[in-house]
Amino acid sequence: MDATSLAGRIIARIRGEDQVWGPYPLDLSLDAILELYQATGEEKFREEVLRVMSRRQLPPGEPIPYASQPFGHVSYRLIETDQYFLTAGVAENKDAAAFVGESFKYLREVPRSREGLVLHWGKVGEPARVLVDSMQNYASRMARAGKLTGDQALRAECAEQFRLHRNLLRDPKSGLWSQGRGWENDPGEISEGAWSRGQGWVLRGMVDALEALPPESAEHPEIMSFLGELLDALLPLQGGNGMWHALPHLAWRESPSETSGTALICRALYRALAAGWVCGEKYQTAADHAFRAVTKSVAPDGTVTGACAGPGPLTRKLAKNYRSPRFEEDPDHGRFAVLYACAAKARYDHYLVWLTASFQGTSSKTFALHP
Repeated sequence: MDATSLAGRIIARIRGEDQVWGPYPLDLSLDAILELYQATGEEKFREEVLRVMSRRQLPPGEPIPYASQPFGHVSYRLIETDQYFLTAGVAENKDAAAFVGESFKYLREVPRSREGLVLHWGKVGEPARVLVDSMQNYASRMARAGKLTGDQALRAECAEQFRLHRNLLRDPKSGLWSQGRGWENDPGEISEGAWSRGQGWVLRGMVDALEALPPESAEHPEIMSFLGELLDALLPLQGGNGMWHALPHLAWRESPSETSGTALICRALYRALAAGWVCGEKYQTAADHAFRAVTKSVAPDGTVTGACAGPGPLTRKLAKNYRSPRFEEDPDHGRFAVLYACAAKARYDHYLVWLTASFQGTSSKTFALHP
């Protein structure tokens, strides 16, 4: 099944549930649908998101609090797909100005470790802790605010956070990232092992940051190297069925296949290939194999199966949830992850058409996305 048809199943289910406000996976799904619009130019995808946003009745320039968007920010993608903003700039776009204002507020208020790592707020009364889910959103947000403003310090902050977290959480033997630090009784203890969606979170932030960073900047090649490094660590761990399993640092028999992590890794592979951040047949083979596997997780009614619930193996107690033959499923997390994979696949297919036309001498235009 092609990417847009597969996405259509999931979008139809989201539309049928008629959610206006919801937990963060809803906004991540909306963000992924806007990526589909950018990849295909099909206005129906943008209209799908605008239908939801109009019912939220947010006036132009109304700041969307950064704390209400813990792992993503659909507001930026809406700005990016605004044709007027693309020609007028941030000063003429109230929503862009609001996004930038909230980003600077986040920069000022985010708690930090003694080494400078940004931390995730827990429940009221609990300490803030290291968490890659939250970090990838913060870092990519800094890169995007830097793109809107031209502020080099924001780009530097983005790279610094990826660098600090990599140095702390990346296992030098496996190349995989741990999920966080401080979630056990010892505030200095790093969470054991790795989680499939956790690797996907890290990749998501890197891809979104790279898209916003100028290629000629000092930060772009550094984050591109981190991206390639993690993809190279993941490729040998892909199963024969095309999936990555929930705890990829363990043997396959110890943890089941997992949809959301596989879909987010698939997204990163296709995006990196289309942008030229990685090249080689092994990456395309892995991406295609993963996408075929993910399609099998989407039922005709748009239900996504095989995506585990969070919050990942932050503690030894939680890690047990991902070792059983079957884990607790969370279709909301599966939805947005598969939609991201569909958008990336559609983008890559568009790139291949352009590339073929270029070789045949029928296209003189540089490959570009919509809008």
